[in-house]
Amino acid sequence: MATRAIRLTQFAVIRPFTVLAANTVREGYPVKNNTDQIVECTAIADTCLGVSVETEDGTWPANAQDTVGVALLGTNAVVPVLTGTATIAAVGDFVCVDNVNTNGSRSAVIGTGTNALIVIGQTLQVGAAGDFVGVNLAAGGPCVGA
Repeated sequence: MATRAIRLTQFAVIRPFTVLAANTVREGYPVKNNTDQIVECTAIADTCLGVSVETEDGTWPANAQDTVGVALLGTNAVVPVLTGTATIAAVGDFVCVDNVNTNGSRSAVIGTGTNALIVIGQTLQVGAAGDFVGVNLAAGGPCVGA
């Protein structure tokens, strides 16, 4: 269980986005672009652009029309990511969207399945459901797995 998520954001590219109408975005959640606004990724095949890391007023969840800072994938940053219903079991696991109940992220099993995955990064901590773990966003990219 992660006691405190590791962060290294000095080299992060954090871009502001508005939350799409009738949606909310939770802290540490992978998000995707939807008509120049953001929504939470809810499927392992969603094309994630980054992870929600900050709000204008510091409160979560962010509601429709709120501005959210998104740490973009592929940048040299470590950000807190919300663990979904499946645990993130080992340091070094690749991490993707947990599509079970759309509750955050999970370990990605690369190469052993046929699902299209968008790996958002590589974990530096382990975590149970609901924990925040530090994830290196520079290690993200598309792949096939389970």
